[in-house]
Amino acid sequence: MESWPASESSPGTLDAVNEQLEKAIEQMRVSNAALVATRQELHSLTSLLDTMQQEVEMLSHELKRLKDGYVHTLDHVPYPVLLSDGAGRVEFWNRAAQRIFKLEDDVDAGIDLSQIPVQPSLRQILARKHRAVMESGGTVELRNQVVQVTAALYRMDVHLTSLSAGILVVFRDTIAGLKEQEKIKLVGSFAS
Repeated sequence: MESWPASESSPGTLDAVNEQLEKAIEQMRVSNAALVATRQELHSLTSLLDTMQQEVEMLSHELKRLKDGYVHTLDHVPYPVLLSDGAGRVEFWNRAAQRIFKLEDDVDAGIDLSQIPVQPSLRQILARKHRAVMESGGTVELRNQVVQVTAALYRMDVHLTSLSAGILVVFRDTIAGLKEQEKIKLVGSFAS
């Protein structure tokens, strides 16, 4: 057998190597502990993200259910109603609006509020008031407006109200609430 040179196997050198190995092993233990802690944190975060995703899905389903309920309710309101988003795009017309404005179910949804089939001056007013309601978050009422749809004329109050889902625009016939004698006078004023 060969013997190692004395300088290579001296006890001081082995002690130094052994000390370095112990430091390396300790660093590996610390790194391993950090990796285990990181793995546990990642597992916790993954669980938290899964829980949050489930909550978002539940809220999304609830929001859809509420929106469907709003649409169903608005569809049965006797006045023409439309719901527009913050940019003024019409998302929904109810049946009364479809009748008075001669719209088809979903064909006209998505048009801009400034394109609804009424006289241009009222469209401009509606677009301007829509922006004001969006900025203020409140309600605006346009009283006693003449609403012209093709050849038909109506006298209506128009209410614009800010909702979390957008802006609700309700056209309420002012003649319907009047006494018969007042209706005759008002309808007569359209003829002149």
